[in-house]
Amino acid sequence: MDLRRLVLALCLSCLVSGSAFGVGPTGTIVGTVSDPSDAVIPKAQVTVRNQGTNATRVVLTNEAGDYSVPLLPPGMYEVTAEKAAFRLSVHSDINLDVDQTVRADFVLQIGHPSEQVVVSESVPLVQTDTSTLGQVIERKQVSELPLNERNFLTFALLVPGGQMPVQGSQNSTQGGAISVNGAREQSNDFLLDGVDNNDLYINQYSVLPSVDAIQEFKVQSSDYSAEFGRSSGAQINVILKSGTNQFHGSGFDFVRNRHLDAKNFFDQPDCTADSVQGTCAPIPRLDRNQFGGTLGGPIQKDKTFFFLSYEGLRLRQATTREATVPSQAVDLAEAQAFFGIMQSVGYQANPAGMAVLNLLPPANVAVPDLADSNTFVSAPVIQNTFDLATIKLDRQAGAHNTFSAHYSLFNENNFNPFDPVNSFTNLPGYGVTAINRGQNAGFTWTHVFNPHWINEARLGFNRLRAADFQQDSGINVSQQKGFPTTSSNPVDWGYPNVNIYGYDGIGEPVNYPQDRHDNTYEFADNLAWNTGRHQFKFGTDIRRFELNSYLDFISRGDWFFEGQTAMGLAQALAPVLPPQAADICPGGITNCAPQVGALAQLMAGVPDYVVTESGNTNNGLRTTGLGVYAQDDIRVLPRFTLNVGLRWEFNSPPVEIHNRFSVPDLTVNPETCNALAPGYPNCAFIQAGTDGIPRATYGKNLHDFAPRIGFAWRPLKTERFVVRSAFGIFYDENILNLNILPRFNPPFVDISALLQNSTGGLVIQDILDQSGLSEPQANFVSPKFRDASMLDWNVDLQYELQPNWMIDLAYVGTKGTHLPATRDMNEENPLTQATPYPSFNSILAVEPRANSIYNALQFRSEKRVRQGMAFLAAYTWSRSIDDDSAVFSGSVGSGVPQDSYDFRLDRGLSDFQVEQRFVLSYLYDLPFGPGRKWLSNPGFFNHVFGSWQTAGIATMQTGSPYTVNMPESQVGATSITTFGVPYRPDLVGDPNKGGSVAANPGCSAPAQVHTPNDWFNPCAFSSPLNPLLGTEGRDDLIGPGLNNLDFSMLKEIPFRHEGRRLEIRFEFFNLLNIPHFDIPGRTFDTSALGIVQSANEYGNKPPRQIQLGLKYIF
Repeated sequence: MDLRRLVLALCLSCLVSGSAFGVGPTGTIVGTVSDPSDAVIPKAQVTVRNQGTNATRVVLTNEAGDYSVPLLPPGMYEVTAEKAAFRLSVHSDINLDVDQTVRADFVLQIGHPSEQVVVSESVPLVQTDTSTLGQVIERKQVSELPLNERNFLTFALLVPGGQMPVQGSQNSTQGGAISVNGAREQSNDFLLDGVDNNDLYINQYSVLPSVDAIQEFKVQSSDYSAEFGRSSGAQINVILKSGTNQFHGSGFDFVRNRHLDAKNFFDQPDCTADSVQGTCAPIPRLDRNQFGGTLGGPIQKDKTFFFLSYEGLRLRQATTREATVPSQAVDLAEAQAFFGIMQSVGYQANPAGMAVLNLLPPANVAVPDLADSNTFVSAPVIQNTFDLATIKLDRQAGAHNTFSAHYSLFNENNFNPFDPVNSFTNLPGYGVTAINRGQNAGFTWTHVFNPHWINEARLGFNRLRAADFQQDSGINVSQQKGFPTTSSNPVDWGYPNVNIYGYDGIGEPVNYPQDRHDNTYEFADNLAWNTGRHQFKFGTDIRRFELNSYLDFISRGDWFFEGQTAMGLAQALAPVLPPQAADICPGGITNCAPQVGALAQLMAGVPDYVVTESGNTNNGLRTTGLGVYAQDDIRVLPRFTLNVGLRWEFNSPPVEIHNRFSVPDLTVNPETCNALAPGYPNCAFIQAGTDGIPRATYGKNLHDFAPRIGFAWRPLKTERFVVRSAFGIFYDENILNLNILPRFNPPFVDISALLQNSTGGLVIQDILDQSGLSEPQANFVSPKFRDASMLDWNVDLQYELQPNWMIDLAYVGTKGTHLPATRDMNEENPLTQATPYPSFNSILAVEPRANSIYNALQFRSEKRVRQGMAFLAAYTWSRSIDDDSAVFSGSVGSGVPQDSYDFRLDRGLSDFQVEQRFVLSYLYDLPFGPGRKWLSNPGFFNHVFGSWQTAGIATMQTGSPYTVNMPESQVGATSITTFGVPYRPDLVGDPNKGGSVAANPGCSAPAQVHTPNDWFNPCAFSSPLNPLLGTEGRDDLIGPGLNNLDFSMLKEIPFRHEGRRLEIRFEFFNLLNIPHFDIPGRTFDTSALGIVQSANEYGNKPPRQIQLGLKYIF
């Protein structure tokens, strides 16, 4: 029987045989039972009852008077303690969170057991028995905080150490991402009711659960126990709601439209009777409707329970972008004159080039002080439809067995008019259609052998289909516009990608089409053993991964018109041209801006180079992950607990099911031909799985041992103050998108950069037919590749000021080692400007070479709901430094080092570094209405002004770093890479200071900086003296910060039937309408350098949005 059938069979057996205990992620209740003289009471009976399902567990205290009840599902509990000759003591409403250890101590009073004592003192919020740093977002916060887009991951940004993702990073543009305590955004582990919920390709969540289906949400951010592994960042646990002995449910609808929202900062003003055509625009479109409901209750009282949820979204939203297009008066006029000179030496108007030129829209924005940039604005519409559904069943089968099963489905169809991942143009018409379908299923069986031995077994299945297609897939636009057809597969067709130096290009993104199906099969088992002062836990976690995909990137060609050929021609012709011809640009033809030459080349159809891909990119990757652990929480002293654990992990090197991996053989004579590379007589490739060669491209690593040690100490005679500290080693499971690189080599896939010949005479129609102009690009994963590791340490002080109100001060540090990073092994030597492997173009290598260091002071103040008030305040002051922040490039990082021979030159701030971040989230019941201070009696004023609640999330943070870069054409590089632009200019002044720069006297500098038009001083940069080695440091510049307030007002209208109510919600996102700017233009020597071209419109940083909501709860 295969694993999929086994999962189905066990789930069915669960449903046939009959929430309970030990379901998915769990917690523990511990305590000590003593008498009034502080003497411990052994063999006292302690009963723990789930107040929602009446499931109970009974244990006896040991000789030290201690008890422990592990593997309890999160929820509200009642704990009783009893012993002959003592009164029965009851502690109710103990809130147990996921992965939490709660202490409930008892002092039994002498008397008869029939006499009952109710413990009124609340359980301390401080963590008295564990050393893990983390934060739980409770059910009330989940359901009532204003949550833009209703994405659960926003809750992770409420905790200390959590940072927003890097602008344009791969994970952030595909659903959401977070960086925690200096770890990369791919270094988090997502769990849904204890089951793996990771997209193994880029390591973000796979299934998005409905917010109304979430019981609670926890982020474990530092030094979690050995039970958890796979990732060096955060453990993000989402607990689904379960049914109880009473029927509960809800129905909701949230709506927005353009009449309720503010305009984007870059939208043109509203039109009036006096408006001039082209200077105004109506309010951009917005129609958003998010709706759904939940239902849960008993199937059999105290035995079987169900829970159902559904949520849908229908969205149509305009997104505003500014682009730079040629001006008719200056740019096109100069380019036309330049092209006239090219015609005098034999060039002709090229139909393909002219077709592209005609696709560039005319400028529609007048910017007097910036006449050559941000001259076109558009607001095309995003279209998004998704549906979420969850079903959960729980079964209590007697006193010793409990079962739970869940199935969650996420289905999305989205059209974005701009590529959200690697957008090279802000012109509309070249969008992306995304299809995502995620499924997550889990089955958990908990068996109680006796009060000391408890076992939890879990099966999980996670599946994701993620497909992205260019807007004109299936239409052979290349042929229509006169470009060569580079693929015979209609799914690859569409607009070719045409880059025009200095302007926004045209064409559909080069990284599409792509389609993948990810499958994860999981088995986990945890065994808890309580004996004496020890709480042991042992377990294993086995995951089998399958990735079936194709990625036809650059299938339409990536064409570059950068003015290189034209400017070389100008240098050659300048001495022989008549004066009137040489003065087509101010200062003469040799002083024409590169973009003028680029436009002239486009008219002539003469690219500087073109990158193409051909071949079959289908692949099937297989790999297995294994984790084994042992954990012991030792109560060394009555007020001192030691947490000790050891975990071992193994991740098998991925293999391709048909052995379609190949790697460049860099050891052979460069003149040796290999049959695996037909057409490339001067290079060799080795195919995996043939002639005794291993199927994987790197070897096994059996040394991933991850020790954990920490303590929790109560040095004072109070339960309200605790000192904690911990140290641990953590490993990352490798994301599979870097492991598919060996699939993109000859003979299976050919990626070639075809360079213009020395005469510059090759036009669009014939450059692909020229032999001898191209060397293959090679890709591989280092044979010494290993899992990334992270050392975590912390020192933490917690103090409870009042019942349900605590403060927490922590120092947190992490050190990353063997982080995966790319480099071009065939990069030109900055000194000799020669490549080590002349028979290849670029050789992209993924290696475990990067390092990071993070230090932070973190403060947290939390007040649980009491007297109508709850809040969580989190402040982080941190610094994160590394020499590479991501495997591949994002919008602020290059993805490859400037100098592949000296990585120290790239050591700088992490791309996701934010020096200071403060977040305050709160809930507050206004003191009017039933059960409150004023207007508690029925009446008109009670109905109008009573039962109102306010809630909000205030966020303030400093900006993130970025780097000014230079394209290959500006430095004369001969090795063309398809991953990132590593080159940087020289830094000759202070970019954060306005005014002229002495070292750059010919540059016109802005008077002031940190404005949208001049975020930094572009004159602080100049062309590098060494073309391949600019002096600007990596991530030296800091982008715009963030100041945001999300606010809501909620009116509660109770019904006569107890527990039924209607909520009317008014939610304001970015209430103060502060524009949140994106990173400014950062390409050297372009008109957009230093200019902010867009402001975030959705996610965590929109212009003001107003949402109306209606929710019925019963």
